[in-house]
Amino acid sequence: ANLAFMPGEEYDLGQDDAKDGPADAFSASVTFATDMLYLALAQDLDVATEAYLGLDTDLELFDTDSVPFDTTRLTGVLNLNALQLGAMFQTAKISDEDVYGDVDQDGVLLSAAFKLNQLVLKGQYGMSTLSDNDFDVDNDAEQIAFGVDYLLSKQTTVFAYLNMLSYELDEANAQEQT
Repeated sequence: ANLAFMPGEEYDLGQDDAKDGPADAFSASVTFATDMLYLALAQDLDVATEAYLGLDTDLELFDTDSVPFDTTRLTGVLNLNALQLGAMFQTAKISDEDVYGDVDQDGVLLSAAFKLNQLVLKGQYGMSTLSDNDFDVDNDAEQIAFGVDYLLSKQTTVFAYLNMLSYELDEANAQEQT
């Protein structure tokens, strides 16, 4: 088990309780590991994270800000000789809805790697939905990645990756937000 307390940075957003205490944010995790299986459950409370909070007025780029989130993440890795399978599920919600609004995120990531002598073939699929519940806006992201590693020596690896990332933006409802 791991625990971390993070002090505030003395920022005040016009609230009665400025974030300047000795333990304004908190993280905890529990792990289980064997040669074949790795499991982890982690929780962040009020941890500032770079977040995408809606769209700009041109509906092309995301506006970003550092906001406090409550995040729960479950991770697992299964090693089966030359095959490694991984999965992660994450759910996050803005900690302070009065300041930043009712925004949450859910995501899933699946991965696989297959080792052939000095060659490792890799694949990964991820999807995420960021929801602004105040404006009924759901923005989806999807990622598919493939890669190959080639071990030249213990210290040197040559690798190549291809990543495809797509967004489905809720432009109709986002217009109301700007």
